[in-house]
Amino acid sequence: ESLADGKWDEFCGAVLSHAGWVAGGSVTVDGVRHVEVLDALRRTSNAASAKLVFIETAPALRSQRLEARGDASNLNAVEKHSTEVQVPELQRIADLVLDGSRPIEQLVREVRLLIESR
Repeated sequence: ESLADGKWDEFCGAVLSHAGWVAGGSVTVDGVRHVEVLDALRRTSNAASAKLVFIETAPALRSQRLEARGDASNLNAVEKHSTEVQVPELQRIADLVLDGSRPIEQLVREVRLLIESR
């Protein structure tokens, strides 16, 4: 949030450049937390076919996974951070909402179907 400082197109352009993205190529961006970032990514990449996939996971499972990774972060504190405010709106406008408790292979299959349906 502080890196973008409201300059969403500039920020997203820098992220795409850092990732080695070239115009016309594919890119996956993990962790979009702002509607403005999604809009800027679509503008910056000229990606009319850009898709937002939202993976929904119950708080108890997220906590369990964080603990398994050795991350002692307080999930409540993380979710109250200013970068998380727009997450419910992103879920509402997502092209695809997936249940994060399902096996990864199933999730990948559904994302591939979404991408191939362009």
